[in-house]
This record gives sequence, structure tokens and C-alpha cells, in this order.
Amino acid sequence: ILNDDMPFLVDSVSAELTRQGFQLYRTVHPVFKVRRDAKGTLLEVGPAEAVKSAGAAYESLIHIQMSPLPDGTDEARLFADIEQILHAVRLVVTDWPAMLNVCETAEAELDQYATAIKKADVQEVKDFLAWLRNKNFVFLGSIDYDFYDANGAEALTVVPGSELGIFKMDDSELKPQGLQGLPPEVLHFAMVPQLIEITKSNRKSIVHRAVHMDYIGLKRFDATGKVIGEHRLLGLFTSIVYYQSASTIPLIRRKFERILSRANYDPAGHDGKTLKTILEFAPRDELFQISEDDLFDYSLGVLS
Repeated sequence: ILNDDMPFLVDSVSAELTRQGFQLYRTVHPVFKVRRDAKGTLLEVGPAEAVKSAGAAYESLIHIQMSPLPDGTDEARLFADIEQILHAVRLVVTDWPAMLNVCETAEAELDQYATAIKKADVQEVKDFLAWLRNKNFVFLGSIDYDFYDANGAEALTVVPGSELGIFKMDDSELKPQGLQGLPPEVLHFAMVPQLIEITKSNRKSIVHRAVHMDYIGLKRFDATGKVIGEHRLLGLFTSIVYYQSASTIPLIRRKFERILSRANYDPAGHDGKTLKTILEFAPRDELFQISEDDLFDYSLGVLS
């Protein structure tokens, strides 16, 4: 497999082949520096220090030795599936800066809501968005939705030109065309004046890691404070998130503070220290999604 060099190629292709039932015996992945003419004809190739010509670029060559085709799989279908993976990787990598800009824009918009929503809550969401951009989230897709049509009736419509990353793919399941197409928890979020919602997508990622994607919804408001739409981000929390102290992660840390306050244990006492430990070692994905009340009940139940 030959591509312009970019992140996520090897792990995305390997995950797809594994999903299809192949055994991968050996993977060789050299990156060459090459020079081509306008038609793509190869003119020069070598290690980076050897190719110093203007217009040279890095290319990734992936060679995989694997088991024979499983029953029910043909070459044409396999090629099409791999091409889809590579197309998704290219969209994600190409649109990565634009998705970071969407996150920055959403953060800047939050300042407009400080009069209608507690400043501390606004600041916490801003800190969370800044934390996402600090190598804690793999941005796979971004899209903006309006919750009302031109006549003011409830409707879920895509803001034209807002699709980035995997949302540019021809996949109707990624982009429901009406409020009735939303999962119940997302529909609930659409109707309540809540700044942010974090949950799991029902779709597994085909880029980087074959796990269910993380869904982050950020409310959009008009000048009167009415909810008019959302910024929707799809991606994966990076591996380093699972090694950070949960008490330092925005949004999670606020839940911890409130729960410890509600429990009213002496922080230096046995129960206070144990409760902190229980919270710290709860599964990260659940800590993002669980409500404060449910986390309080869970942690006190474990403590007892």
C-alpha cells in the first residue's frame, strides 16, 4: 500500500484486516523521500538525507504478509474496504487543523453565554476544550447542526459546509436528517439548556483504533440564550488520557469536588481518602459520561 506519509495508516489498515479475519504475520513500513513529476511519475527515491530536491515529499510504503482470503471475502471487496479506510484517514489528517479551529471557535463562543450560564460552568467547558486540543483527543470528524428551520419549526439540519473529517464521507448513518434520527440521549441533550454532552457513538472508528467513537456535543445559542444548534465532534480520547490523574481533567474534576463536598468526609480521614481513591480509579470513559448523582451513588456504594 503506497500513500503520502501521514498518521494512522498502519494501525487503521491493520485493524481492518484483523476485523475481516486475517492473521497478520509481518508488517514492514519504510518511509521514503521521493520526487515525482506533474503526472506522478517517479523521478527520484531514497532516504531523507539523500533526496534534497525541491518538491520532494515523504511517501509511506506498507507491506503486509498475511493469511489467505477467508471464506466469503473476495479481492475486489477487500480492495474497496481498504480504499475506504485510506480515504477516511486522508480526510481526518487533511481536516485536522480545521477541526481544531472548530474547537477553538466553540470555546470563544462560550464567552457570549456567561451571562445566562454560571461563569464557573462556562470556564470549565472552555478548559475542557483547551484540554482536548492539547493532544488528549484524536479529532475524527466535526459537523454543525441547526435545531430549527427557517420557519422556526424544530428540525435537525446540517449547517452547509460544516462537514469535516469523516463527516465528509458518503455515510448517511453518521448524519441523521431529522430529530427522530437521534439516539434518545442525544435527543434529550438537544432539548435542554446544557452546554456540553459527552457520550459514546454507536459506530466504531475505522481510523486509528477500532473502538466506539466518543461523541462530544457543544450547544450553540442565539443572542437571547435560546438553544439553536450544536457543534458535534467525533473522535477518540488518546491513550495518555487513561494515565492522567482523573482529578486534573476538566469536567471530571468538578464532579469529584462536588461529590467529595456532598459526602462531607474528613479529607485526611480513612473514608475521605478511600472515596478519593474510588473516584480516581473509576473507568475514564464512564467518568466522562456518568451524571454526578449516579457517580455519587456508585462511589458511596463501593465505599460502603
